[in-house]
Formats: sequence, structure tokens, C-alpha cells
Amino acid sequence: MKIKKIIIIIVIILLCGCVKKAKLNDINYNNLISKLDNKDTFILSININDNNEYTKNLNTIIETYNINIINIDVDDLNDKEKKDLKKKLKYENVNTLLFIKDGLEDNPNNRVEEDMNVEQMIEIFKKTSYID
Repeated sequence: MKIKKIIIIIVIILLCGCVKKAKLNDINYNNLISKLDNKDTFILSININDNNEYTKNLNTIIETYNINIINIDVDDLNDKEKKDLKKKLKYENVNTLLFIKDGLEDNPNNRVEEDMNVEQMIEIFKKTSYID
């Protein structure tokens, strides 16, 4: 009986450890450009640092709805990369979330901007069908 309990505990620990948790996944410039060129579909956060209200709100949504979001920190880019990324994605402000479909932004009207509260952000995720 003691062995069964130990085996059950081990199985539970293994199962809990294997559950993949959604998060904000950092990406570098070259990998991002590859994803865009490969016409991948994903959610992209263009961010300047991780310690702001925008990122806190995103993390709340990620944890609540188990959504994976790719994050590029523009502070890590050189001037040419920053300019090229702005030209390619046509964004004005950092701390912006874009919904990328087949390597292109799905709809610029569905951007999540840094001045939105978490409820406004959730509405856009619902509008884009990433959450119910």
C-alpha cells in the first residue's frame, strides 16, 4: 500500500511538471524576421522593458487564458534593426501587440496598445478569437 502511494505521488509530480505553461517568449531580431518570412501565425509584443503596466497586463492575460506571445525587446536591437522592424511592421509605439497571420499583421485596428487596461486588452483578444 505504501508503494502505491509513492507511485501515485511520483506520477502526479511528473504530470504537473510536464504541463506546459504559456508565457511571454523572448525572440531575437533574426528569429523574428525568419518567422515573418516563413509566413508564421503568432502574437507579437513589441516591448521596451518587462517592468511596465503593459507587460503586467499581458502576463495576466497569458496566465489566465494560457496564451503564448512572442516578445521582442527593442532595446536589444541596433538602430538598423529598429528602423527595419518599424518599416516592416508599421508600428508607431513600442509596447504594442500585433496579431500576425501568415507573416503579416492581421488587422492594424486590432492592436493592443500600452495605454489600454487589461479589460480592453481582453476585448481585443476576444475580437481576434484568441480567447472566448
